Amino acid sequence: MVARAPTVVAVILGAVGAWALVSFVGSDGAAEPEVHARIDGPVLVSDAHWEAGMAALIRGPVRLVGDCLFIGSAPVIWPTGTTWDDEADAVVLNDGTLVAVGATVSGGGGSLSAADVAGVFNEELADAVRACAPNGRSAASVFNPDQRLQVSNRKPTNGG
Repeated sequence: MVARAPTVVAVILGAVGAWALVSFVGSDGAAEPEVHARIDGPVLVSDAHWEAGMAALIRGPVRLVGDCLFIGSAPVIWPTGTTWDDEADAVVLNDGTLVAVGATVSGGGGSLSAADVAGVFNEELADAVRACAPNGRSAASVFNPDQRLQVSNRKPTNGG
């Protein structure tokens, strides 16, 4: 049996897609609220609430590379309320679930370029994506902010 590499299924949103995503936030004609994001250790977090989200599936084991968390080949922007637990070396989801490095996570979201991350969230988060991105590939896998993630804390083995 051949072990398969984990995959990240994502929708690449261009400038028009990012604009449409932001426009959902203030679609009632009122002033659009500021979209917040923050960094907690290696965890990049969307502290936003969207009326709509992206429709791709993000799935794979969590990897810690330097100071960055990855799923597949892209840094990850986690849902609202996610934090980092230094003692456990684990991601803590907003429902209290610990996600160990090596655990498989899946949930709805998509992929945004660093430029789109700056437009949808903020420049600080975009800079973090750029710093984490390998070989100048500056895109992030982005879980929808209010997404409830599925977690398997089993670390993958070499046998598949």
